[in-house]
Amino acid sequence: VSIKATLFELKGKKVLQGIFRDITERKRAEEALRVNEERYKELWDDAPVAYHMLDTRGIIKRVNQTEADMLGYTRDEMVGKSIFEFIQPEQRTEAEERFRLKLAGEHIPKQHDRIYVAKDGSKIYVSIDDRLEFDSDGEVSGVRTTMVDITQQKRAEEKLRQSEDSYRT
Repeated sequence: VSIKATLFELKGKKVLQGIFRDITERKRAEEALRVNEERYKELWDDAPVAYHMLDTRGIIKRVNQTEADMLGYTRDEMVGKSIFEFIQPEQRTEAEERFRLKLAGEHIPKQHDRIYVAKDGSKIYVSIDDRLEFDSDGEVSGVRTTMVDITQQKRAEEKLRQSEDSYRT
């Protein structure tokens, strides 16, 4: 119940007026919203893939725990920095150009071999999927990205290639 009380004078006497309103449905809706927000946060943080959101300059607005763990950083160390700082230096210029073209609305084929550099300096190969985000006016406001770590797959492919080369020799 929501109660609003007003004290006033009526015919020389002090009177207390109370208005009681049933807010049960509002409280149920607030609880349902809280539960859904918790589920969303859990899904975001514990997703089986790395996930980040960028603004139109490539600055990380949000990053999930999976990505932070994959790269060896805390989320606080990543948020507010350019995503390009985490990409292997030899691939940064190309990545920035692809990002710019994507924001301009051009169709960019999926790239499977983007290499990120973890905090410890190790290389992390990822498969990336991007989606543009739009504001209420339909303008591009950023990019949502999922990344799947394919480092083990790349290592296995390299071992297979070396084995085949050795066999041919």
